[in-house]
Formats: sequence, structure tokens, C-alpha cells
Amino acid sequence: LAEPLARLGANVTGIDMSKVAIDAASAHANAANLPITYRLISAEDLAGEGAQFDLVIASEVIEHVADRVAFLTAMANLGRPDLPAIAIITTISRNIIATVLAKYAAEYLLRLAPPGAHDAAKFITPKTLRGAAKAAGIDIDDITGIRPSLLSGFALGGPPVMNYAAAGLIQPE
Repeated sequence: LAEPLARLGANVTGIDMSKVAIDAASAHANAANLPITYRLISAEDLAGEGAQFDLVIASEVIEHVADRVAFLTAMANLGRPDLPAIAIITTISRNIIATVLAKYAAEYLLRLAPPGAHDAAKFITPKTLRGAAKAAGIDIDDITGIRPSLLSGFALGGPPVMNYAAAGLIQPE
């Protein structure tokens, strides 16, 4: 997501806790001559530094964190304090279809992710995400499914059966 946003003119900071991921993303952005700042830092630590953004995206992250509310609170703390910021979260739904497809098919059959990359117990229903986000100061306004598309790989729309995107506002303090 960082590169398409940078191509659109956004000032982008990408973070990850994996040095390998940061190094790969930095090399790719540099090769494309994109001015993206990549940092090896947690959302919590970045918020602790006082960083502020108009848009905060956590794409396919929350299903890997130990404490959802703490992570979502860090996201909320990254929003600007003077006006509402937008929060976007993409994740895997918690149901049998998502578990079979996103965990077992993706990891063991298709090898799209390393075996063991996902813990199905950390998958999160839209209702649970909405409640955790609310507790953290993010008002989720819209949830929509992410589905496979032959033309573009993935498309937004439909029910949140497997992957979904949630969008909401981080209200200023």
C-alpha cells in the first residue's frame, strides 16, 4: 500500500517490526524512486515519539498482535490531535471459511504464506473489531469484504466472509 499511496503524492511512512521486510520495502521503493520513509519500529513506539498522521493504515497486521486494544490505541494516538484522522484496518475474519482458506489453503496448499504464519485464534470478526476499535478511540464507520478478482487480484465489496476492510475516524482529543 505504501508505494501506490506515494505514487498518488502522499507523504508516506511505513513501519514494520521485521528488519527483512523493512529492508525489502526500502530497496523496492528506492528502485522505483519513491520518497517513502520506512522505519523498524512498532506503532506503539512511533505514537510515543509523537508522530501524527491524517491517515493510519494497518493492513493485515491486527491478526498478528498480542493485544488488539493496545495496538488500536497506538493507531488512534497516531491520528492528528487537531482534526479527525482516518483509520483503515484490513484483516482476516474469524469463521470456518476464513480459517480454511486463509490459514490452511494459503499456508499449506498454495504456499502464499509460510506454514504457521497465522494463528486462527487471532482472526477477528467485524463485530469484535468494531468493539475493540471503539474502546481504543476509533469509530468504525464502514466494513466491507475483500474478494478475489480475476482482473485486479482483489476487489472491495460484499460481505466480510474471508478478508475485510474496516474504515473509521480517529476523533481528536
